[in-house]
Amino acid sequence: MDVGIYQESVEKFGTPCYIFDLDRFRDRLKEVQKILGKRAQICYAMKANPFLVKAASEWVNDLEVCSPGEFAICERAGVPVKQVVLSGVNKEEKDIRYIAKQYGEQVTYTVESLLQLDNLQKAGKDFQRKLPVLLRVTSGNQFGLSEELIRRIIEKRSSYPALDFLGLQYFSGTQKKRIEVLEEELMYMDRLIC
Repeated sequence: MDVGIYQESVEKFGTPCYIFDLDRFRDRLKEVQKILGKRAQICYAMKANPFLVKAASEWVNDLEVCSPGEFAICERAGVPVKQVVLSGVNKEEKDIRYIAKQYGEQVTYTVESLLQLDNLQKAGKDFQRKLPVLLRVTSGNQFGLSEELIRRIIEKRSSYPALDFLGLQYFSGTQKKRIEVLEEELMYMDRLIC
């Protein structure tokens, strides 16, 4: 990157000033996709860097959005909502209702509690939408549903006619450095799915 761009940016925008090399970002995403292969899809967790959400939306399959504030950033940036996976525990009823009314089936919603499940069912029913949902499996942390609760929801899925159960989502944390840990988690999910 040309050093002059730093001085020019400081003069134009002041400090602090964030400068991103979008070409390098795009190339890194392509490299990750190449390593993972065509069967894997990349979902950009925008909380990592919301400044890049518009660019990321052009180069990844999906965007993980974990709060009403992050969703508003996507709206302002003109991100296609069909790429949004509305995740996280910070989904209050008013937020679910707004998104379900405005965008309905275009957004994929994760379910991390029975309250979220009920709020999504009610919003889907009230706005005559069939909302696509992923049941989020906990890895033992505070995020997601227990295996037992997921089994009960699946057994009673006909009680939620406004929801389209797409599958399971598993978040086990970040900074995984040992392949053995990832393999163990993938085998756990395989067993759960079976």
